[in-house]
Amino acid sequence: MKKECSWMPTLCFDVVIPIFRVKTEWVDRCLRSVVNQTYENRRIWVCDGTPEESHLYEEVKRLISSKYPEVEYVRQTGTGVSQARNQVAEMGSAPFIAFLDGDDWWDLEWLENARTWIQENGFEDIATLVGYGEGKQIMKSMMSGREWEIDVQFHTHDYDSWLFPYHGAFVRKNPVFPSFAIVSRKGYERVGGFDESIGLYEDTIFFCELCGGFDSDEAFKVARVDALAGYKESHAEGSALQGEQSGYFAQETSKGVSHCERIAYERLNRMDIDSLDLDEPTKEYLKRFEIGGQITFS
Repeated sequence: MKKECSWMPTLCFDVVIPIFRVKTEWVDRCLRSVVNQTYENRRIWVCDGTPEESHLYEEVKRLISSKYPEVEYVRQTGTGVSQARNQVAEMGSAPFIAFLDGDDWWDLEWLENARTWIQENGFEDIATLVGYGEGKQIMKSMMSGREWEIDVQFHTHDYDSWLFPYHGAFVRKNPVFPSFAIVSRKGYERVGGFDESIGLYEDTIFFCELCGGFDSDEAFKVARVDALAGYKESHAEGSALQGEQSGYFAQETSKGVSHCERIAYERLNRMDIDSLDLDEPTKEYLKRFEIGGQITFS
């Protein structure tokens, strides 16, 4: 049953948080950043796919029930982060959906800044609205094995310079990170949500398809709020690095990682510049941004 953000008459967000074996302290940090947002008109959903035999399953349930009673805790009914996001997104009803992975966290003014941008600019031609993100990346020397961290930033591209209506082709090369992105429910329903069948690169495929312009007569833009959205926790278990989450998906669905990779690459290659019906000058212009070329499966 869909639940309404009915306690306030203004713009509302469904906050969608999938978790899978996420450390309890990370979930706590994530939820604290959401419940303490300066803009309060949001409904918070956690979809938990952590196996019940994991100690994290009971720990996170206790955390949410004792400390975050306003959070809607839902047990995941399927497998994979795409299914988890879709499951709770479809339970909500707010006109906008804000994604946040359970190991990441938001700046406390993110929803306030996004709300202000939407009210001032509208959302009719927007595929997704993003904010800046910050995080760390672990580097490792191939010779010595030494590891160190570097600071990284997300969503720093000049989106206004991207040639319209080909934002989807740019997203293919410059991915959108869900934890720092907001979409309209109308757009989410137009593309049918995240593809639950692949388990790899599903975020990039989702945001590419939101932009349209490939097999659709409609096209939409990526826009950015000039403000910090939040922070990303980088670790080896995440699906973005083909870690534990991706392997679990492949195992549980009996597809295998190779199968998931092959299908994902086929989908992404359909969005390649050379696959589009464009005149040569336009193709050459787009390729200056290094967004052309097929992805080779090995």
